[in-house]
Amino acid sequence: MEEILDQILLSVSRPGRYIGGEVNAVQKDRGRVEVSVALAFPDAYEVGMSHSGLEILYFIMNRATWIWAERVFSPWTDMEEAMRASSMSLRSLESGTPVRDFDVLGLSLSYELTYTNALNILDLAGLPLEARARDESFPLVIAGGPCAFNPEPLAEFLDAVVVGDGEEVILEICEAVRRWKRSGRRGGKEALLDRLAGLGGIYLPGLYGAASEESGPPVDKFDAHGTGPARVRKRTLARLSPTLYPTAPIVPLAQRIHDRASVEIARGCTRGCRFCQAGIIYRPVRERPPEEVCTIARERLASTGYDELSLLALSAADYSCLPDLMGRLMDEHADRRVALSLPSLRPEALLSSLAPQILRVRKTGFTLAPEVGSERLRRVINKPIDEEALLEAAAAAFGYGWRRIKLYFMVGLPTEDEADCDSIVTLARRIRRAAHSARGGRRAKGDVVVSLSTFVPKAHTPFQWAPQISIDRIRATQHRLQQALWQNGIKAKWHSPEMSFLEGLLARGDRSLGAAVRAAWRYGCRFDGWGEKLRFDLWEQALRDCAIDPAFFLHRERDPDEPFPWDRIDAGVERRFLLDEHRKAMAGEISPDCRETGCVMCGACDSPGVRTHLADRKGEREMGMDGEEGMTERNPRELHMDRKEASTTDSTGDGIRGRFKKAGPARFLGNLEMAATFHRAARRARIPLAYSGGYHPMPRMNFGPALPVGVESIAESFECLLAEPMKASDFAEQMNRELPRGLGILDAVNFIAGSPRPANPGERYTITASGGGTVEILCRNGKKGSTGVFNLLRLIFGRERKAMADLRIVKSTVKEDEALDPGK
Repeated sequence: MEEILDQILLSVSRPGRYIGGEVNAVQKDRGRVEVSVALAFPDAYEVGMSHSGLEILYFIMNRATWIWAERVFSPWTDMEEAMRASSMSLRSLESGTPVRDFDVLGLSLSYELTYTNALNILDLAGLPLEARARDESFPLVIAGGPCAFNPEPLAEFLDAVVVGDGEEVILEICEAVRRWKRSGRRGGKEALLDRLAGLGGIYLPGLYGAASEESGPPVDKFDAHGTGPARVRKRTLARLSPTLYPTAPIVPLAQRIHDRASVEIARGCTRGCRFCQAGIIYRPVRERPPEEVCTIARERLASTGYDELSLLALSAADYSCLPDLMGRLMDEHADRRVALSLPSLRPEALLSSLAPQILRVRKTGFTLAPEVGSERLRRVINKPIDEEALLEAAAAAFGYGWRRIKLYFMVGLPTEDEADCDSIVTLARRIRRAAHSARGGRRAKGDVVVSLSTFVPKAHTPFQWAPQISIDRIRATQHRLQQALWQNGIKAKWHSPEMSFLEGLLARGDRSLGAAVRAAWRYGCRFDGWGEKLRFDLWEQALRDCAIDPAFFLHRERDPDEPFPWDRIDAGVERRFLLDEHRKAMAGEISPDCRETGCVMCGACDSPGVRTHLADRKGEREMGMDGEEGMTERNPRELHMDRKEASTTDSTGDGIRGRFKKAGPARFLGNLEMAATFHRAARRARIPLAYSGGYHPMPRMNFGPALPVGVESIAESFECLLAEPMKASDFAEQMNRELPRGLGILDAVNFIAGSPRPANPGERYTITASGGGTVEILCRNGKKGSTGVFNLLRLIFGRERKAMADLRIVKSTVKEDEALDPGK
């Protein structure tokens, strides 16, 4: 099977997604564990490996000696095609075990447009789609994540759904499975589900009937079988414990979407934006103490080798001790060239000490989220923002040296009219003018980028009663804004109207949509959240086949007393509070932040032991809001010029050069992925690398010509400059301890920067066919060796990589005394 996989990987895009073997991945003896869990993320590897929830659950379960959690991701369409052609079932990354052989299959549902991928994972694993068709011989299929707060469109495919925080309940589930297995699986699958029913925070779809058209209380409408509780209360972690957060997360070999270290500094939000589902379902706010954040950050940076740290929270700028925390982090890590980033900033936050702290290493992204352009609509959505503060923040950002600002806006909100849309253009134009003034009047193309998303009324929010605008209206609004922004020199990006349509439909749907999801999957819908992969015509056909009218779910105002499909899920915030917020929205009334005015009686803090928990501010520095003494007293433009002039390297003039191997699974890494792997390994090994100066310091590490993906080599060259002297032998030893399998330093020597490189006598390429037979190609002086070899192979086989999948190609170095025949 491994040989078949190798041949498949030579024929697919980005094969590094499927090789496993990453740094910090957990390996165990399957014969010694009692419960095995396949953590499946129904999207591409690079998306799933950026998901902090998956990372946390992986750590918590693998910390227990009797549980082994492994990872599974959706194969890209070319990989799926190859797997089906070779009858290969879906397998885990860590051990290559078929998913069908696990005790539990956990599906992470973070986005509605991954639903067809979720079904595809079940099918590729060889599992029946419907839960009722799977007995105890199949893995128990459990889902969790934000979409678990309305699981109805996938209800018939799931055995159980975890609602809320999963840190504690996941171990309770594994313990129930262990006891059930120890009993000899007595009572079958039904007995196991009975065990889960008593844990709390677990919704069992099989205990409920499908929604009907009858009116009446939610209990009468949805609890048709009469065996499940009227409502399932979400699980809420009382405090963000450091023992439940990974300090040595997996370091992907293939590049991921958010390729950096991160620390969750807070969970929950009290701002009360009425469109935001996360702000409701993650209540109450729980902040991690600064000391814990610093400790976790230190350990995660040391164990991963990343040079960027992101502070995660729904509203990171609201973190009680943020200025002090950022100062502490930069004091500790700035000398090692670790940059600091925040997901987004409130306008007033930049004007304190945050920008100077970020600039101590390099600028990361700068994003503001006004959401709307008019003061009237700000009151509707409960997001009061001082427009002048926005303009000052933009001017300050450019004064500090940022070259681009991203602005997030939303269209299609309740009560929105043309004047509200026009105000987006007006505000964006004013922000750009303020930015130009800060830069001395200089303009740059793309310096202000506006991202336009479409409002989707999500479950458990004050706007769950509101309709979603039609595709035609989305398209017309986007076109109007695009033209107006373009005329003002502002670049605009937007979400596909069709994607927003499907997101809203699946977010608000009931069990009847399960048939449509299955039909769309059977028609070939995959990766619906990827613009180039969305087949909306197939979704339209699936909806017609199932006689589903999308307008019933999307385009009508709901009556306040109308039951919802998600009413059986208790998100912690009471319905009467959401209704009151909806009324205030229609009246244009602002609701206060409970941090500032005290409890607003939403219901989120009613559970025993669950309360808003803020970090203690008394430890903040005596120097006040500044993380670096005197920093904010300087003109931002002066600081910007200092950064611009800092272009010298910190190299001592000493360096290391040598050869390394790229073999086994590592041969499927692209050149950029391989270079990033070396850089992180050097940081983990505490190699004193030299860095360039300027706006974005980079390690002074270089590699020879890029090797084509799939080719093995024992002759790759590298060199790096050092900030401190180091023996080449120590360098090789420390690097080889940190490099993943397939990569390794073969030999290394010290050199002085500027000294001539030794001559390369040439390269040898040994090409072996799977059916037997070997050919050697010699390249003189190593000039364009691999390029020339692959050009020759393309002439023979054509440009299809699949044609070369039966070939094994190994690059090595030609001996100096070996004669090279130019004609070979």
